[in-house]
Amino acid sequence: MVKENRVIKISNKGWFVANFKLSYESIDNKSITQQSSIIVGQSHTFNITEEIDMSAEKPIRLVGQAVAGLMILNITIEENPACFHVWGTSIFPSWSNMPCW
Repeated sequence: MVKENRVIKISNKGWFVANFKLSYESIDNKSITQQSSIIVGQSHTFNITEEIDMSAEKPIRLVGQAVAGLMILNITIEENPACFHVWGTSIFPSWSNMPCW
């Protein structure tokens, strides 16, 4: 069980609109989903303020797709804070970790 706030930040440096979905479960087994569309040159920060279960059976999942529907990333979030940037084109999207400053 984790009581601290968790922060996931994504910066879009690509030539596409990126759609992200963050999914996790609260300690009372409530499924929670946050979504955001991030346009070129913009960033978005997801904040998790609920008490969450960080067990392996109930991970925090971040899924990102370019507007054309190509998968950018599908990962489990373990760090806090966790920061990423996406880049490329809608045909060849990519991502990596970035410093959280």
